[in-house]
Amino acid sequence: MTELCKHQYKYLYSKMLQEDTIRTAWKNLRKGKTKRPGVIAIEKNFEAEVKKMRLMILNTKPEGYKVENPDLAYEPPKTRKVKIINERGKIRTAYLAELREQWYFHIIVEVLRPIVIKRIHKNSCGSIPGRGPHTGKKTVEKLIRRGKGIKYFLKFDIRHFYDTLRIDIVIKELRKDIADELFLHCIEKIYKYSRRGIMIGLFISPWLANYILSGIDTMIDNEVNASDPVRYMDDITVFSGSKKTLHRLLPRIKMELGRLRLRLKRNYQVCKFDYADKGRPLDFMGFLFFRQKTLIRKSILIHSTRLARNLSRAKEAGRRFYEGSVRAMISCMGWFLHTDSYNCYKAEIKPFVNIGKLKRIVSKLDKEENHEGMEKRNLCYETI
Repeated sequence: MTELCKHQYKYLYSKMLQEDTIRTAWKNLRKGKTKRPGVIAIEKNFEAEVKKMRLMILNTKPEGYKVENPDLAYEPPKTRKVKIINERGKIRTAYLAELREQWYFHIIVEVLRPIVIKRIHKNSCGSIPGRGPHTGKKTVEKLIRRGKGIKYFLKFDIRHFYDTLRIDIVIKELRKDIADELFLHCIEKIYKYSRRGIMIGLFISPWLANYILSGIDTMIDNEVNASDPVRYMDDITVFSGSKKTLHRLLPRIKMELGRLRLRLKRNYQVCKFDYADKGRPLDFMGFLFFRQKTLIRKSILIHSTRLARNLSRAKEAGRRFYEGSVRAMISCMGWFLHTDSYNCYKAEIKPFVNIGKLKRIVSKLDKEENHEGMEKRNLCYETI
């Protein structure tokens, strides 16, 4: 009996060359960046820039293919500018790309997006439009409220996921769904000088990460006695009514990760879920999930309350406020809005800051014509 052939995607490189794809990718890239000098310069002569981008893609082919202008092919920089990000004590290095290279990434993702979306699990969140942490929160709450098969939970993440994932493994996995070597070469060449690790900060990296981790989602989903997995990038949670099921699942997860040359972090947990003052709440995506309520993670709560008190002290001293601090305080309000933390907000936030006035400050700053020319830590011109 002949084995049925699996459907594979073809002619993706040809789709990259279509001007409609190139224009759509630019439209997505320019959102929120319309006043940047580089964006303005490209849009002044947009038709010529589209043709130039198409020529670059047309000349980006593997060795052995004849191209008219090899000097016009895409070539990644040997070294990139980096940005160090401190997320409440967790240090990350983000790699930056110049504007035309970002455009190239957006073109690839425009073609790759339907394939990734179709493959990933319905409960996968993070770096996917419309699937942020609040979507993941609603999914976890739905599983908890269902009240069936949630006696225990398994929570784990992957050790140095972005830094250890190899591009050759990514390309090997992509070949299972994509039969277009020219398109795969366009992806592989981005990481020419970084064969080990897909760089955080590049627009294409989280899409490749979600594609790779979809296999683990499927493997867990096929486990009979476990609930649907909920994944936020490389952080995964699985509920089950049986502790043995979760312990039996761990070796299979380690084998799947080993196939991808990845390793499970040692701080994985198999715990009894919160019930009648026993067990533990689930700490996931910045939330603390209990059976009857959802709270904010302690570190985020401390950060928010400190920020509110710092703004209050600045007001009392007659000092102006940094724009970054004002925006951060408004951003923190999302945690209170989507959790059962109103009493905490009344006691620790409301007496110190007026959120309505903060929003008016941000609105005024957003309307200023030359806001892109201001310093990164520009002082607000209105006090609370």
